[in-house]
Amino acid sequence: MSKVKSSLETSDHESLESLTVMNEKSVAVLLDMLKDVIGSFKVPGGKFNASQICSRIQYLHQRTIEENIELLRIENSRLNEVVNLQKELERIKSQKNGQIYVPAPQQASYAQALKGPETFSVILEPVSVEKRNRMNFDEAMQVTESISRVVKGENSDFSVKKVVPAKEGRVILELGSKRELEAAMSVLTEKVSDTKYKPKEVKKHFPRMLVNGAPSPQVKDESEKYLLQCNPEIQRMANEGESFRIITILENASKRKVVVEVSPKIRQFILSQRGLRIGFILASCDDYVHLIRCSKCCLYGHRKTDCRADEVCSWCMGPHTYKNCDKSFSSRPNCRACEKNKLKSDGHAAYELSKCPVAKKLTARLKNNIQFN
Repeated sequence: MSKVKSSLETSDHESLESLTVMNEKSVAVLLDMLKDVIGSFKVPGGKFNASQICSRIQYLHQRTIEENIELLRIENSRLNEVVNLQKELERIKSQKNGQIYVPAPQQASYAQALKGPETFSVILEPVSVEKRNRMNFDEAMQVTESISRVVKGENSDFSVKKVVPAKEGRVILELGSKRELEAAMSVLTEKVSDTKYKPKEVKKHFPRMLVNGAPSPQVKDESEKYLLQCNPEIQRMANEGESFRIITILENASKRKVVVEVSPKIRQFILSQRGLRIGFILASCDDYVHLIRCSKCCLYGHRKTDCRADEVCSWCMGPHTYKNCDKSFSSRPNCRACEKNKLKSDGHAAYELSKCPVAKKLTARLKNNIQFN
């Protein structure tokens, strides 16, 4: 097949060269004749402009050559398609002969790429109102150590993977399995008087998906009704008890998107048909995990309107805004989140979430709180 392809390409190239040489000779003779005839032919008001006519003929000649080259390119692409079909036939024949064909690995989805091992968590809320104030680091470590001693000493059927102090005096325990979660809940319920904390299981919420192409209605209820009308199979599952609701509508000057919260069953259906139908198009859908980052202090977990810290540049970490930074793109950037967590920066800015290890860790933690299956 390769010999046939090379011979065809060689013959096409030779035919094009011969055609070009022949056309150039004939056009040269024709131009000389036109210069003599048109240049000597007088009309009222002067003579024909022989140079303009010759230029026009040269342009048409060049366009003819380009059209011939384009035809050869089309034939070459068709030949490549024949070669690919031949390879596919060879693959099918090898399967029939008993040889094993290994397909290319399928690219992981966004949820699969960031989703780590499944974890189960228990949140401990303080019983007394006084303990609901914001704790400093030392107080959080003392509470963490005391709860960890009680939990680990009373029961050996489970092990706490991590103890994380949370806001408003809460503490989160991360465990490895559902069985360990049930054992921890029973122990902590009995030891509320010792720990001064009431256990509560952290319920995982349904996944959210970003629809790249929103319906025309501006109201959430109308948009949700329109999406269900365009997707009767999803509407049937929603009538049977599955969850499908619009969380928010993202809109700017150039595009409009919708964030929907769906049950795992509907999510699997959307991924299987590669999107949601909106009118006559199939809009693509991606898993949506929104990590909040403050544009004022460049840390995660809150917005600028709720920030009490000082202004920090997202490029150099100086006490100014990014717009007023005189070092942007002229010096090595620094990440405030990496410095806060005592991580070695690899030279990324605070707004580059795809490169930040802190952002990846927090996103993976958010993924663990989503019920995908």
